[in-house]
This record gives sequence, structure tokens and C-alpha cells, in this order.
Amino acid sequence: MGMCIPGRAAILTLVLQFFGALAANAQYWPELIIPAPVGVTASGEFGAALDVEGDWLLAGAPGTDLEANSSGAAYLFNRNEGGANAWELVEQLVPPISYPDARFGEKVQVADGRAFIAAPGDLNLGVATGAVYVYERDLGGADNWGFKQKIVVDQVQNSLGFGQRFLASGDQLFVNCPGYDENVNDAYPGVGGCAIFQRNPSGLYDQIRFVRGDSLVNSTQRPALSGWFARFQDKLYCGSRSLTTFRVPLEPLLQSDADIPAPERIQLADTFGYNAADFRYFGAVANNERLLLDVHHGNGAIAPHVVSFVDDGSGSLTQQGYMMPDSTQLSIEWWGWGEGMDLLGDRAVIGAYGDVFFTPNGHAEVYAPSADPMARWERLAYLVPSDPHYGDQFGRAVAMGDGMVAIGAPFYGELDLGEVYVYMDPFAGIDQKMRGPEWSIAPNPCSLSASGSVHVHVNADIQGSLTLRDTHGCLVREQRAHAGTVFPLAGLSVGAYLFTWSPSDPRQRSSSRWIILLP
Repeated sequence: MGMCIPGRAAILTLVLQFFGALAANAQYWPELIIPAPVGVTASGEFGAALDVEGDWLLAGAPGTDLEANSSGAAYLFNRNEGGANAWELVEQLVPPISYPDARFGEKVQVADGRAFIAAPGDLNLGVATGAVYVYERDLGGADNWGFKQKIVVDQVQNSLGFGQRFLASGDQLFVNCPGYDENVNDAYPGVGGCAIFQRNPSGLYDQIRFVRGDSLVNSTQRPALSGWFARFQDKLYCGSRSLTTFRVPLEPLLQSDADIPAPERIQLADTFGYNAADFRYFGAVANNERLLLDVHHGNGAIAPHVVSFVDDGSGSLTQQGYMMPDSTQLSIEWWGWGEGMDLLGDRAVIGAYGDVFFTPNGHAEVYAPSADPMARWERLAYLVPSDPHYGDQFGRAVAMGDGMVAIGAPFYGELDLGEVYVYMDPFAGIDQKMRGPEWSIAPNPCSLSASGSVHVHVNADIQGSLTLRDTHGCLVREQRAHAGTVFPLAGLSVGAYLFTWSPSDPRQRSSSRWIILLP
């Protein structure tokens, strides 16, 4: 870290004071840094998986050597432990028996007072099939989060990857098994599969069905499933490795001997002027109100979209609104956009973790539906860390809670310990949200030898200031700015920098952009 950054013990207090002060003037989302807990080892990847429910935040650290090499761990934080919105550690969760390379914490979910934690390399009958562990909040005492069950699959195959991705929804648990091979004696990889579990009256999960991947999606690739699952209304939505999304009705799927209807492919009704066949579907999330699909165009020069769907009342989907990256000028902000995605009520967060070799500084964007249900969603926040680090992959994991967003940076620091950031919505409880200016910086990336400056473009002649910080969070340069300002870059080193626009009107929101400076 640079000289302008204090020791780790002081960062939490400093960030709260710094961003708390700015929130009143510039509408920053106050940031709280949760460093990797004591015991997380090098390459621990704390924050590789996140989930939030109510006052609980669950974070996985699948690479930590806490019990054995890459055995993994998970950590539970409570919003008000240690003070209001302090988010201090409450429980460290590890399995009763830890195995090397189990990667406990690869995927996590907290739902209905239960914590689900996947260990896709865990052992079952001595075979590395994977497992999903369940902990219950009040098992063994109030807020004790006692161990309830180790869930394993009937199909005992090595490298099954059981739990690499999963979805706990209601009384059901859907678990991806990408390594499932229907014929281990041929020379081809298998089609993968999905194990389905039902919670019985005693609270334990019983396997009711195993479904081959090619029964859930129409895909020629192996394994067939990508592992993205979403439950919307009475159907299960499944992502495929061929980058398409399908749905199947839940009722026959939850009956062990019922035939599964042919999967129905989901396609966009409004393709934004592009050829529908050129779209690639990467992920899906849903709640009771809407379904979000992450779609990218085959042409990397075209910005990705997250598209919203609602139920039309008859079981059919109606496309309604969409999200796009904050910057549509260049694709350097698009890498990893949508890999992390979450939805809570009418708010969505999209992570974009960047690329470790070129644009290593990730970000996340928070959206809400526009007043026009068919229009582009309004961007409420563009979130970046106050202490960025090359290759931290900030935004790989995201989770939404009431009035807050959690962002994981699993490769933070020289040792890849990882870090989690919690951002509080300064507008929480306020119905009318004032939109900040649409602005951009060009060129990006910028060649120092060719131009030595960038131009600021704003959608109106709005007065404000522009600050430039390096990847250590240190202030490098600041100047008053407005539409058409030329910002000099002379004397700067090659690398990544964070520009922040702060309008003079305190009711307007600040906004930030990464820019890459080349030789």
C-alpha cells in the first residue's frame, strides 16, 4: 500500500469517517471494510462467495488452509454486532471434518434461518464428489448456527463438483453436478446433472431426484449446465454451457418418477436492434416479482445487458426494462460484468470484476427500475473500493440486503487473503432519488505520449470538481470541472486511476470511473 494509506487496524475507522463526511455533501455510499478474519491464510479468497439475509452476511473463503490445504471456511457477520451497521464477525463456520482441497465456502447462501455452504471438493465415501453443508440459526441455542446436515449426492463419482453452484429455494435445494458422467467408460466427458433435494419434517434434506443436464437444457456442450439456477413463479430457469437459458416446470421436476417436459428456451422479445441469435446468456437471478437474465452480444464491442422479465399473469414472460454498464464507450469496464448479480425487491446490483492482466480494478453498479417500465433502469450507484489493489477482482461476488450492498474482492492484497466491502445506501427510505449527471472521460485508455490529457463529457453544463486517485486510494490531482473540461495527465505514471466527479449541487450524486493510462 502507498504511504497515504494507514495501517490495517485504522482503515475501518478512517473509511467510515471519510465516507460518512462525504455522504452529506456528495452522496457517496458510506463504505465499511471487512478485512479477512484472523486465520484466513494466503490465497484464502475471503469474499469469493457472499449472501445476505436480513441482518446476516455470509462470506466464503474457499482457499484458506484453516484446517487443511484449501479446506476452506465461511464467516457469518451480523449488521448490529459491535454497534449499528458495524457488521462484526459472529461465527466462523467449518465442517465437522475438513478435507484438503474441499474448498468449503465456494458458494454460500443464507435463507430462512439456514446457512448453506458448498464444498465441491469434499469427500463422500472416500471419493471427491463434493458436499453442501447446512447450519441452522438457533440449533444449539439462540443465534448459535449449529451444524445440521452434510448433504451428499447418491451419484458417487470423482470430481463430480457437487455444489459448485446451487440454489436453496423454499423447501427445495437444487445442486449442480458438472462432473457427472453418464458413461465413465467412454472417452467423452459427461453431460453433467442436477441433484434435487426436499426438506422433510425433521428439517433434513432428502434427495428426491437426479436429472441429467441435457434434460434441463437443450445443449450440445458437455457438461450441459452452467450451474446458474433461478426459481421464478412455478418454473426453474437453468443456464447452459452453450450460453442459452431454458426453463422447465417445477411440478413434474419435483416428482421422482414424472416425465420432464422438453425445456423451453428463453429469448428476448426486444433485442435492442441486434440479431437475437447473437446473444449469449450467462446468468439468472429471480425473486417473487421479477427475473433477471444476464445477456451478452457475441460482438465484444457491444455492451452487455441485464434484462428484466415479469410474469404476465398467465405463466408467460414479459420483457420489461434492462440495465447496461455505466460506461458504453469502451469494453474495458465490461469484463466480468454480470458475473456477480443479485436482486432484492426493486433493486439490483451488478458486479464487474475486471481482468487481472489489463483492467484489474473492478466495480459494481446498483440499479432501480425507471418510471417507464420498458426503459433502461436508473443507475443509483457506481461502487469502487477506497483501497483498490491490482487484481483484487472487486465485484466477483455481490449481495444485496436492506439498504446495503456487499461486494467481495477475493484476491485482495499481495497474499490474496481477500476482503469484503459493505456499502450503505444514503437514500434508504427516501422515495425520490435525484439522478446524477451522465458523464464520461475520453479517450480511455489514454496514451500519455500521444495526448497527455483526457476530456470530460457531461450531459449538461453542471459545475463540480474532478479528483484523481491511484490504486492505493491516494489523491493524485484535483481541479474544478464542467462539461468539456480538459484534464491534464502530465507527470503521471502508467497504470489505472480512479476519476470521481462531484457536482457542486449537494443534491446530485457523485460518480466514479476507472481509466487506464498507457505509455
